[in-house]
Amino acid sequence: MVVVAAYWLSLVARWPAATIDPRDSLAKDRLLAFVRSSGLDRRSVQLHVSWGTYYIAHLFGARDQAVLFSRKFPDDPGMLAFARAAADARGRGVLVVTRRLDKLQTEAMGAVLGAPLVTHAFDDWWAVEYLRQ
Repeated sequence: MVVVAAYWLSLVARWPAATIDPRDSLAKDRLLAFVRSSGLDRRSVQLHVSWGTYYIAHLFGARDQAVLFSRKFPDDPGMLAFARAAADARGRGVLVVTRRLDKLQTEAMGAVLGAPLVTHAFDDWWAVEYLRQ
């Protein structure tokens, strides 16, 4: 009983120092909800540059979705070529989900995927469509 009380009292004592992780964002949730409701999860191969969005999309997206994760996607032409080939084989476009739109302005992205077709902004989160079928 004393241990349980001490545990709860420690939570009360730490409450004023509790903060929200700045990487957590309602915009991220809105973006992922948009991807699902618009059907982009079924019409594209998703490249997630954030582990958090990848994990959530993988858990809650369509069963037939194709979801990939790597922080290296924007800079790695080999990974991008693999993703593009996967999209082409499935008759899908490519959707890149990121928090850093400026990081998508790379030579590899332009060479492998071409120019973005549509950019969806959700505060500080972005879903960028390439190669729509």
